[in-house]
Amino acid sequence: MRLIAVLLLSLITVYWTVFAGYLLFLPESSPFATLGVAIGAACLVIAGLYGLVLWGTAKRIRWLHIAAIVVAALGALQLVIAQTWDVWALALANTAALVLLALTIPRSVKKA
Repeated sequence: MRLIAVLLLSLITVYWTVFAGYLLFLPESSPFATLGVAIGAACLVIAGLYGLVLWGTAKRIRWLHIAAIVVAALGALQLVIAQTWDVWALALANTAALVLLALTIPRSVKKA
């Protein structure tokens, strides 16, 4: 189940990275190019956050796994912002990742 959650998180990370790249390289002739670059930078930060929790989940780091649950829960709330097909797909992927992550929290190891 953790592998499926990692695959879902990696797909979400790729989506945010591609979307950020698209916004960062908008042609300057468009009227909202500056705003698009700012939003693209914010999307790149989101992709970095997803990448960090993806790495922590794959390495079985407990606090990053719990952070991944929080990030997936916040990602599932994207339907409040917009209701396009890609946002629906992201919300569905985030919800599935949230359930899988909640079921696979690594145990804390007690040190002797």
